[in-house]
Amino acid sequence: MQTSAGQPRELVFVFTCKVDPDHHQPHRRSRLKTSSGTSNLNAGAKACNRRLGASMAAASSSRSIIPYSLANHRTILAPCCSKSMRPFTVVQDPLYQAEVDMLQPGTQLPDPTTVSRDVKLLYKHLAPHVSSYFKV
Repeated sequence: MQTSAGQPRELVFVFTCKVDPDHHQPHRRSRLKTSSGTSNLNAGAKACNRRLGASMAAASSSRSIIPYSLANHRTILAPCCSKSMRPFTVVQDPLYQAEVDMLQPGTQLPDPTTVSRDVKLLYKHLAPHVSSYFKV
């Protein structure tokens, strides 16, 4: 909506169902009223899940279990360090080592330089894809 001077009257957020947008009416919230109506969003999501035969509990508990391997561990460590801005030396932290040993006894952790190398390789190979994705 606009005023007579062509200025917007309000900013409205539109929440669209990502699972079934063709059969699910979008929810609209004024920017100033984002704290109200959350229960309507949740009710809409639950109704959509029921209609599609899914449940929220089933969706959240159906995470796949990744078997342990050094390659899988490195695959998780590199984005974990870069996404959370953790230093590569986190693998040398005694508490982290204790946690990993508790979950997978006898695990040899990669060296921080290996984690750094993995992050650089991810950047090198993924940067062109990200760049092309955001091109207008």
